[in-house]
Amino acid sequence: MKILKLLLFNFLFVVSLFSGIFIGEVEADEIPELPDGVTEEEYLDQKVFREIHGLDTSNKAIFRALDQNYRLATHSDHDIRLTASELKIIQDIDSMTTYMEEVEEIIRTTEDEYSGFASVYIDTRKQGIVHVNIKEDLKDSREVNEMVDEIAQSTPLKEKIKVSYVEFSEQELRDRQKAIVQDDKFSELGITSVYVHYEKNTIGIDVEELNTETEATIKELYGKDIHLEEHSEEVEQGRTDPVDYMEGGLAIGRNTNPVGSCTFSFSVRKLSNRTNNFVTAGHCASLNQNVYQGGERIGTVNY
Repeated sequence: MKILKLLLFNFLFVVSLFSGIFIGEVEADEIPELPDGVTEEEYLDQKVFREIHGLDTSNKAIFRALDQNYRLATHSDHDIRLTASELKIIQDIDSMTTYMEEVEEIIRTTEDEYSGFASVYIDTRKQGIVHVNIKEDLKDSREVNEMVDEIAQSTPLKEKIKVSYVEFSEQELRDRQKAIVQDDKFSELGITSVYVHYEKNTIGIDVEELNTETEATIKELYGKDIHLEEHSEEVEQGRTDPVDYMEGGLAIGRNTNPVGSCTFSFSVRKLSNRTNNFVTAGHCASLNQNVYQGGERIGTVNY
């Protein structure tokens, strides 16, 4: 399922790390003077949650939510205080996130075989809008139109479905992504990641250093529509090599043997106790089980 800017922790484990993780900190001058009884952690939890879910991020809204004099609801899955109207928005997002699976079945896209005529993603920052992108030259197809009608009829919230007609299907985007990664010139360009950018219906490329020359070269090689951003440095080690820092893509396992390993996804910082964590798939290990990387124990699994 393609989810934009939404972390689905109920399907994932969080691994507590013994080694450090490089996570960007909020600058001190970005945090306002807080009311009595409101901690920095509570403020940041509210700020991040609201940004991800398209809620009001103003200090007024945050301080009201944290004011214990207001009888506000607490979203049980996220342990966050919200107004009744905000809670309804989160429930709608959850509903549409679940509905995404049905849309994927309708357009016949899976992790093993992508759709040849459409793609779908959810934008939580727009409060759960599910975008269905149909390949433009198939918009007159009877079969495709029947699928669009089925999506419109089956959605729990009709106002949360947006159908657009675009140039590329998901399969075509995946084919482009694969071709770029396998290109001989790939390693010479300082590329740190290549991904499908569903929102822009193109390929996104992150580079170590973005300049005019690099941009021109990449777009000449891979297409003028490529979406470029400057991102983190390249990782020179292999995913099973022992490293003294943790980042997404490293192979982990339940023992020192790398066979049958899983993959670290991304870093998170638990604001309530300021611990650094990493997220991985729920099937990778069990609660309190030791996790290994590069032959060494790096942490234990917790929810």
